[in-house]
Amino acid sequence: MQKEQEREAIYRSIFFCDMDRKKADEIINRLDGRTVTYDKGEIIIREREKLNNIGILLDGVLCKVQYYRDGTEQLVQKLVSSFVVGVEIAVSEKKTSPYDVYASEQAHIFWFPVRAMEEEGVLDLRERIEFYKKTVHFLANEDIRKCRKIELLSIRGIRERIEQYLRIQQRRHKSNAFDIEFNREQMANYLGINRSVLSHELKKMEISEIKGFSSVKEFITSDSKCKEFMKILLKDDIDIPDEGSKIYFISKGRASHSIINYLLGRCLIPFGGIYNKIKFIFSENDISEKEIEKLTTMRVQTIKIIIKDIHINKEENN
Repeated sequence: MQKEQEREAIYRSIFFCDMDRKKADEIINRLDGRTVTYDKGEIIIREREKLNNIGILLDGVLCKVQYYRDGTEQLVQKLVSSFVVGVEIAVSEKKTSPYDVYASEQAHIFWFPVRAMEEEGVLDLRERIEFYKKTVHFLANEDIRKCRKIELLSIRGIRERIEQYLRIQQRRHKSNAFDIEFNREQMANYLGINRSVLSHELKKMEISEIKGFSSVKEFITSDSKCKEFMKILLKDDIDIPDEGSKIYFISKGRASHSIINYLLGRCLIPFGGIYNKIKFIFSENDISEKEIEKLTTMRVQTIKIIIKDIHINKEENN
């Protein structure tokens, strides 16, 4: 790493961001610091390890993590260039780390001894006061960040937790369009969610709203949404909806998921127990036997939609 890039990263850190460059250079030279290179995956700070130095991340990415007894990793924070490393540990009474820090890619860190702040000789009184002031600001911001993280993890619903995280990022970036700093696995760890569950929920959130339905996939998996949509269809005769209509689109989506179940059920028992399923979804007061027959007919119509699409695709391919 070039000397100029190294200094620029230090200048942007919380200790030097408001300081004149000439003054900053003078103090940096007096700190007796050293730059250390870490390879991808290398442990930088271990839990319960004592730390007497403060670091400034010059480049690369660090992951601050904690591990549960079963070995599950909980991502506490992701650190990028100019972030300070271990300051809350080094200025504490016991100077013992409550977490692990490792490099998720090659990284360089500028380390300087915390005694430069605590003892006379390296910094004069005014400079030490300024460093302590910056440290207090950092710790206050960290406390706010941790409170937000606790609030986020206390949300029980998976989708609600994801939406709250996105709202926080929206406020942070002051824009509706932003890049998420985590990959899928890191995001799952940060939110305390299984990766496959996160991926499934994100896919359900991809499709825009359709007449009160947040997504086709939500409609398929929600009995209440299914009930609402079926009632819309029951207002008219059960015919194949017009292509391009919202009802056609949703029916097509539902048909693709239900056609195999329907055909298997048709072979085994009449309509694969569809009457019992419908009666379970609807109370007796909500729907009549005649309407149940219409719903069964609607099930058949969804199959026709799939067959129609198959013929269209074949003609296009030919």
